[in-house]
Amino acid sequence: MVGLAAGQNLELLSEQIAEFQPKYIYYQSNNFVPGPSHDRGSKLITDNCTFLPMEEIAGHPDVDIVVIATSGKAGLIRHPGRCQGR
Repeated sequence: MVGLAAGQNLELLSEQIAEFQPKYIYYQSNNFVPGPSHDRGSKLITDNCTFLPMEEIAGHPDVDIVVIATSGKAGLIRHPGRCQGR
């Protein structure tokens, strides 16, 4: 597992980080600023993960397969050049 990305469900992301231990994470939230760790009261968002934009995670050289589960039309936007030669 190279990376995980989430919208604003940081509780679920915390569980997935603990289970899959990704190198990189992305999340979208107005309440948190990316950094090495965030304490949300009782849960730690990330200890050993690096925050990167989703596009950088998907295009990272360590990534072989990208799996996306996005609802609506936003999940259908094509990013030219991201998957060429893979």
